[in-house]
Amino acid sequence: MKKTNSIIIGGNSKLVRSINRATILNLIRERQPISRVIISKITRLNKSTVSNIVSELIREGYLIEELVSDKKIGRNPLQLHLNQGRHFVGAVNFDTKLIHVAIVNLNGKILKQIEIQNSVVTPDDYVKRAIKKINQLKSELAIKTLQGIGVTISGLIDPVNGHVSVAPNLGWKDVKLKELFRKYDNGI
Repeated sequence: MKKTNSIIIGGNSKLVRSINRATILNLIRERQPISRVIISKITRLNKSTVSNIVSELIREGYLIEELVSDKKIGRNPLQLHLNQGRHFVGAVNFDTKLIHVAIVNLNGKILKQIEIQNSVVTPDDYVKRAIKKINQLKSELAIKTLQGIGVTISGLIDPVNGHVSVAPNLGWKDVKLKELFRKYDNGI
């Protein structure tokens, strides 16, 4: 009997599709430009599954495809790469002495960043200053909206609810950070 090292992922169809979608998007990010055929070979997903997911990602504006002409091969392949000029994310790191704020593109490249000397005490003030700087960076980069904001902080965090149980370096206890960001978010 032959042993295989394949991994079987079970679950409902939405979960499996979500995993396949994330796998394809990450593969394109790592190896762009890349064709659907190569994605299918690497991931071992059915060609129609890859094609359906890629078409969806193109419609949503995450991917761009371009025809690459190569006289050494027969049919010229359509190569996929990330649409780096469309989807952006804010990033905030709260530290004791500095607040780091950045705007990142879909490829994970930092487009612009600012470090703010930290002279504030309350979590409310931290968030207000971070949002103000994010809006400044958006304006400087001529970005209308962000897909979201990623926040890092040292401490015991509930990431689902955005609740900081304790951040000892900042002296925070029981801070509803997600609610604070929503309070000051004006169209991020």
